[in-house]
Amino acid sequence: MKISVRTTLLLTSIYIALPILLFFLWWTNMWVGLSVALVSVIVIGIQLKKMNDDYIFIPPKTSWIMGIFLFIWTLLSGAGHRGFFNGDYVKHNAVFNDLITMSWPVRYHLKETGDIAYLVYYFAYYLPSALIGKWLGWQMGNGALFVWTFIGIVLVFIWIASFVNEKKSLWYGLLFPLFSGLDGLGKLIMRSKVVNNEWEWWGRNWQYSGNTTLFFYVPQHALIGRLLMGMLLYISVKRKKLPLQLFLLGASLLWSPFVFIGILPFYIFLFIHKRFSVTVLETVSISVIVFFEVLFLISNMTFFAKETLASSWLWETEKLFGSWVLIRLMLFYLFEFGIFSFSIYQFLFKKKRGELFGLFIISVVLLFLLPWYKIGLMNDLAMRSSIPALTLISYFWIRTIIDVKKFAHLNLLICGLFVIGSLYSFILFSNGIIHFSFSSPRYTLTQLENPKTRKQYLGYQNSLFFTLFSSHSIQK
Repeated sequence: MKISVRTTLLLTSIYIALPILLFFLWWTNMWVGLSVALVSVIVIGIQLKKMNDDYIFIPPKTSWIMGIFLFIWTLLSGAGHRGFFNGDYVKHNAVFNDLITMSWPVRYHLKETGDIAYLVYYFAYYLPSALIGKWLGWQMGNGALFVWTFIGIVLVFIWIASFVNEKKSLWYGLLFPLFSGLDGLGKLIMRSKVVNNEWEWWGRNWQYSGNTTLFFYVPQHALIGRLLMGMLLYISVKRKKLPLQLFLLGASLLWSPFVFIGILPFYIFLFIHKRFSVTVLETVSISVIVFFEVLFLISNMTFFAKETLASSWLWETEKLFGSWVLIRLMLFYLFEFGIFSFSIYQFLFKKKRGELFGLFIISVVLLFLLPWYKIGLMNDLAMRSSIPALTLISYFWIRTIIDVKKFAHLNLLICGLFVIGSLYSFILFSNGIIHFSFSSPRYTLTQLENPKTRKQYLGYQNSLFFTLFSSHSIQK
């Protein structure tokens, strides 16, 4: 199968930018919304016309096998609320239900105070499907969300296939969902110190999620992180330019501000190496989009309410000396990326370095630094900003397994480590099969019992965004 890179980039651009355009058309006033939508369409059209096309080759057998595998993976993930529903899906359901049943921008009358609050969250992933749900109802909205998620993960695989050997693309596609840290070893060693029984919380303070964990729990973060990193790897491995990268980076902020933070150093590195070119019109559109996205997101109550303002340095919340914290941190580094990174360096970069080596070093440095500063009640900075770096590490680790010739005992050791890391992915697969369901309870955010949880999704009506630029500001 021959797939045009230009077509793939167009579909990816629509996938990332469509929710942002819906946000501007419904959440901002008419002049801002229409202007941004028009300029964005013009920028995408102009940049794609200038692009020199290339092709991605995927064997037909690989296409069929991966299509079926990705469909099952999506089905079991709970996407579209058809599968195994983990604890996060209570909140996902509430956000999605309110986007379907309430007018945009979504507004709440808080019973506790009588105030008006707005839904303020990085909800780009949900918007296209929620719009279909508004027109055709809850069930069709959920069906659309499943299709939307499946399209996203197919695009992720196509970008993976774009920079790997076409004869080995099937192996990359099948192994990528299984990649995870050595959580089983961590839990085994720290079993007396583990508070949460979840495998990936064995470090207690931090979590670097595996690829299946991310897709099953937080697809909104996983999809955008993998799409952006997939395109960056295409640029670096193939040594070719792709337009619209900075535009799509700007649009990603409303998909996941944490992924935006985590992937920004990679963009800066490639920009310095002149892998991107940007026009004046594209620069203006990026600036405007990011400006309004930031204004919207900082109106969230989390930034102001003391009970939800969870941001601090590690040494401010933990006793570093005379405790288990540093021991856990060292083991966390070792099992989540340290062993992988050492092997990757030995087999891929010890003798041959270049641009990819620079991206690898950025990944290692980021994964080392992220645990030291906490943002979010569950330390979302470490969990979600690590997605781009871990995506890169997973690619290099799979490449080490498949492409590098090694002694038999080393092959056995490396494959054994991969199997240990994949154990939790198989547990999630089995949970998806055992607890599969075709129905899901509907919630609204006002039904969530924990006030701290609710405030993570609410924004002040008197914020700058809702006072001056919201579509409701005209009515005030």
